[in-house]
Amino acid sequence: MEEEITSEFKKIQFSFRKEEEGEVLKKCLTFCIDYQLSPSDLASSWEAYYLNRQLGESVIGNAQMDGFLLHLQNEQ
Repeated sequence: MEEEITSEFKKIQFSFRKEEEGEVLKKCLTFCIDYQLSPSDLASSWEAYYLNRQLGESVIGNAQMDGFLLHLQNEQ
């Protein structure tokens, strides 16, 4: 499923910070399981989070995961 998550994020022009990719992908996988999201739904939620926060970088790192988790919790 991690490959699917990576693929969905690439489709919307996002990538993971190389040195943190494994850890970020594990968190994304956990978010998919905990919130019953498909990789596509997770990527769409990230895109909404990114646009709402007006983040300027298309490389996703561990530092953004806490804020993204709050976003997912608020969507529920």
